[in-house]
Amino acid sequence: TQGEFWEGPIRELGVPVRWVGQRADRPGRLWAIARAIRDEPTQILESQHFYTNLYVSAAARWLGCREIGALRNDALSETASLGRLLGGLSLREPRLLSANSVNAIENAKRLGVPPSRLALLPNVVDTEQFHPAPGRPPGVVRLLAVGRLVEQKRFDRLLESLALVRDRGLSFQARIVGEGPLRSRLQAQAESLGLRAPLLVLDHARSEMSEVYREHDLLVLCSDHEGTPNVV
Repeated sequence: TQGEFWEGPIRELGVPVRWVGQRADRPGRLWAIARAIRDEPTQILESQHFYTNLYVSAAARWLGCREIGALRNDALSETASLGRLLGGLSLREPRLLSANSVNAIENAKRLGVPPSRLALLPNVVDTEQFHPAPGRPPGVVRLLAVGRLVEQKRFDRLLESLALVRDRGLSFQARIVGEGPLRSRLQAQAESLGLRAPLLVLDHARSEMSEVYREHDLLVLCSDHEGTPNVV
C-alpha cells in the first residue's frame, strides 16, 4: 500500500521510500523489490508483515543477503488466511522469523518451525508518554476499544455486550477508535441497539493516543485472535 501513516515521518527523517505495489502480479513486485536492493545494496532484508515473507525470502536468496520474516499475529490465523500452500511457505521459507508474541512462537513451533529460526521481539511502551492518569472519583465507568474496524476485531461483539450492560442498569460511556471497512455496519448495529452518544461514540483513528487512553478507565479487547496487540 501507499501513503500510510508512517510513510510521512520516515520521509521527514531523510529515509527514501520506494513503493512496489503498483504491480498487481507477484513476479512483478518481486522484481521491483530485487531492483531496489540491487540499486541500494543491503545486508538484511526485513519483512514487516507475514504477507510479504515470500517476497523477502525470495529476493534475499536471489541477491545474496539475509532475510527476517515476520509473525504479527498468532501464526495460526495468518497461515490459514493465505491458504495451505502459500501460508505454509510464508511460515517456513524465512531463515529467521521475528514475532512480538510468545503465543505466535509456540504456535509456529507446533506448525513445524524449528525454535532456532524464531526470535521474540516484545512490544515496547514509552512510559513517559503512556502513564497512568490521576485517580478519578467513582461514577460512570469509561470504556475504550481501539483497532481496525475489521472482522477479526469483533467490535460487533463489543456492541452486543454494551447493550447487555446497559440493560442491567450499569453506568458507562464507551468509545471505539479506529478506521476500516466495517464502520457503516457497526454504526447501523449501534443504532439498532440504541447505543448513541454519550453512551457510545464511534471515533476516527488518530496518530496520538496517549491522552485518549488517560481519559478512560478500561480497555476492552474482543478480537477472535491476536498475538500481542499494540493497542494493549
